[in-house]
Amino acid sequence: MKKNIFALATILVAFTGCLKDEPYVNPTPGPEPPTPVVEYAKVYINEISCGEKKIEIYNPNKSEVDITGYVFTKDDKDTWTVPAAKGKIAAGGFVVYTAKQTDPAEGPAFGLSGTKGFDRKLADPDGKEIDHIDNLTAPVQVADEETYGRMKDGDAKWVLFSAGTIGASNAGGTLKNEDEAGSIYINEISCGEKKIEIFNSYKKEVDITGYVFTKDSKDTWTVPADKGKIPAGGFVVYTAKQADPADGPTFGLSGTKGFDLVLADADGNEIDHIDNLTAPVQVADDETYGRSEDGGSEWVLFSAGTIGASNAGGTVKEETISPVCINEISCGEKKIEIYNPNKSEVDITGYVFTKDDKDTWTVPEGMGAIPAGGFVVYTAKQADPADGPTFGLSGTKGFDLKLADPDGNEIDHIDNLTATVQVADEETFGRSVDGGENWVLFSAGTIGASNNTGTIKE
Repeated sequence: MKKNIFALATILVAFTGCLKDEPYVNPTPGPEPPTPVVEYAKVYINEISCGEKKIEIYNPNKSEVDITGYVFTKDDKDTWTVPAAKGKIAAGGFVVYTAKQTDPAEGPAFGLSGTKGFDRKLADPDGKEIDHIDNLTAPVQVADEETYGRMKDGDAKWVLFSAGTIGASNAGGTLKNEDEAGSIYINEISCGEKKIEIFNSYKKEVDITGYVFTKDSKDTWTVPADKGKIPAGGFVVYTAKQADPADGPTFGLSGTKGFDLVLADADGNEIDHIDNLTAPVQVADDETYGRSEDGGSEWVLFSAGTIGASNAGGTVKEETISPVCINEISCGEKKIEIYNPNKSEVDITGYVFTKDDKDTWTVPEGMGAIPAGGFVVYTAKQADPADGPTFGLSGTKGFDLKLADPDGNEIDHIDNLTATVQVADEETFGRSVDGGENWVLFSAGTIGASNNTGTIKE
C-alpha cells in the first residue's frame, strides 16, 4: 500500500513539473466589436466675412447637431478640424468660427481673402464632403465691410451683403445689389404627371433659355428659346418623358426609385439641386413633392399639389410613421443593415431578431437609433449580445430572418431558407431599392448606405 501511495505521489510531482515547464500561450482574442455606422448631419457653410475673418455654419435640422471632427479645407491645402468644444449647433441655428487663429482650439489658422478669393470645403469625419463653396475659380470681390453668403439660409445662390448677418439668419441681411433679390428654384415635382415646376422669386421676368437640367448625373435637357421665360414671382412647368426635346425633357421621373435633379445655368454653374435618390421619398402618382413654401428649404409631400401655382395653396400630406425594414445582408462580413424610411429618427431598442425560428437577439440600449432616411448596421456572430447578434448568417445554407417589435408584432421578414439564394462572401443580398419589394444579389453592395448605388449582379 505504501509503495502505491509513493508511486502516485511521484507521478503527481512529475505532472506538476510538466505543467510548470509548458510555455504560456496567449488566449485567442474574441471577435472585434462591430464598427458603428454613423450618418453625419447635413449643415451648410452659410455666410463669410473676409474683413472679420468669420465663417458661419447653418444647421437646417430640427434638432441640435454636433459637428465635432468635421474638417474644413481651404484651397485644397489648409485644413482645420472642429474641436469638441466648438461643434454643437442648435436646431435651425448657427455657429461662427473666427479664422487666422494661432491656436487650433480657437479656430482655423488659415485666412480668408476678399480679393484673391477662396475655395472652402467641409467634410464629415469619414472624409465625405458635406458642403463646398468655390469663390476661387472666378472670385467675387468681398470688401472688408461686406459679407458673402447664401441668399436664404441653406440656399444654392450666393450673393454679396452690404450689411451681413453673421451668427443670424441671412433673411435679415441687406443685399449689395437689389437686382439679385431673387433666385430660380426647382419648386415642385409630380412623378405621376411627369411635371417639373420652376419658381422665379425675382421681382422681374427671368429667361432661363440655355439652362440645363441633369437627372441622375447622366440624362440632360437644355431649355429651348421658346420655353425659358418665367414671369416675376411666377412659375413655368415642364412636362418630362417627351419624344422631342423641343417639347420638354426626354427623361422620366420615378416616384419609387427616386431621382436626383440638378439645374445649371448656360455656363455650368449650379442654380438648384434636389436629391431624392440617396434616400428616396416615395411619391405616389396622385401626390407631388415640393418645397413647403415657394423657394423654401424644406421639402414635403403634398396630397394635393399646386403644379403651376404657389405651393402655399397645397395640402401637405400628414406624415405617417413607416416601419423600418431589413434592407441588405452580407454573409461574408456577417452584417445586417436596417433602413429607416421616415423623415425623423426612429429608435428600435427592444426590437427582436429571430433567425431560423430559434436564435434570437434583442437590440440593446445605445444601438437602436436610426437617423431619418438612414441606416444602422449590426455585425452578427458576436460573443457578447451587447455587441450584436450571436447567431451567424449562412450564404450557402440560407437563413430565415424576422424582426419584431417589443410587443412581438412582426415588422419585417426575409426568408432565404425555403429556396436558398446563394450569397458569396464578396456579395450582398438586398432590396433593389431601399425599402423596395424585390430582393437581388449585389456584386458590389452598399452596407451602411443606400442600395440605390449598389451594383446588381447580372
